[in-house]
Amino acid sequence: MKKLLSIIVLGLLLSGNAYADPRNPSKEWLKTQNVNSLTQQHGYALQFVTMTTEDDFQYTQYHLTRSKNNMNDGKYIVITCSYRGISFGHHCFLP
Repeated sequence: MKKLLSIIVLGLLLSGNAYADPRNPSKEWLKTQNVNSLTQQHGYALQFVTMTTEDDFQYTQYHLTRSKNNMNDGKYIVITCSYRGISFGHHCFLP
């Protein structure tokens, strides 16, 4: 009985990460996204862009927001995408 219960509990814990959703983004889902896909396909809005230069590298950060359930209820998801030149690519993350 304990074995069956542990299998059910582990199955439920692991199944929660199976479906990535743009309304509830995860770190793994964001690894496959970029600014274009987030704004054009998933409805995020670009709020502002910051550019800094450090050690002869130019860093560009795009700050995106989206209402959590497509309503103006004050619950927003904020995503930051950081670019460090062509050779390093991009990295999107939840702050």
